[in-house]
Amino acid sequence: MRRVRRKESIEKRETDLFSILPLDLIVEILLRTPAKSTASLVLVSKQWLSILRGKKFTNLYVARSSTRKRLLSAVFDTYLKQIFLLSCSQEDPSSSDHRMVKITDQPSHRYYFSAPVRGLICRQIDSKVMMGKHPHLISSYITKQICINGVVYYYAWVTQEISLISFDLISEEFNVIKLPEDIPVLVKYTGKVALASWSENKLDVWVLEDAKKQEWSKVSIVLPFTINLVFVFRGTLSTGELIFSPFRFVRHCHFISYDLKENKAEKVVVKGNGDHFPKHELYFDHVESPMFLPNVS
Repeated sequence: MRRVRRKESIEKRETDLFSILPLDLIVEILLRTPAKSTASLVLVSKQWLSILRGKKFTNLYVARSSTRKRLLSAVFDTYLKQIFLLSCSQEDPSSSDHRMVKITDQPSHRYYFSAPVRGLICRQIDSKVMMGKHPHLISSYITKQICINGVVYYYAWVTQEISLISFDLISEEFNVIKLPEDIPVLVKYTGKVALASWSENKLDVWVLEDAKKQEWSKVSIVLPFTINLVFVFRGTLSTGELIFSPFRFVRHCHFISYDLKENKAEKVVVKGNGDHFPKHELYFDHVESPMFLPNVS
């Protein structure tokens, strides 16, 4: 009986190709797997479950994904059940590398999305009061967050005045930054946090040069096309292109990429099923993450 069991065990190991692969090679294979597929791969074996849910693997995966950053679009209607998250290559938005995830939710909920942080996206339903050194009110109606180098920036009410709040994800410290003007649009401009306003074909951008000293600089750009009441300025890519997306009610999910050096504008359509939805948010520097979150009841 022992010989039969031993023989069966040997044959099983011989047919299981992954059991003879070095651990480093298995990790490398999993690092090349799309993040969406890692959820099902935890069922392959206890070894794979341990690898995929490990903090070390998550950090390696996010670090590699950071070299292939993506543009993320949230297309939705506040009162409908369906939400579409669409992404494309940030380096080459016009490429065919488009991905889509559909989420079904309660139609009675009002919600807004935060900017992605290490591949995670938060959904804010109501206003929230943050206490501590700098008490402030985060309003879901005015807030749009941007994460740069591990620091999240967002608008909030501080003693009945709109201010810019910075939150360091490592030190968990809040700081209040005074706005140079009352400008409602928060964007990323050449890798820095900035405020933007526009009128017809003129774009004004206030760039935060030094958060500690609260120093701002202003850039004015004359565009060869009109954006007033049609498009919203979303920020710049790492390659320098200016990105504009429709203000509301898009027939197809798309945006305009404008190259300042070449003086060339290009329309990029993000393929998916999120057509005819009135709300459209665009986020930069999204990275895919295999992180597993616990169920929250």
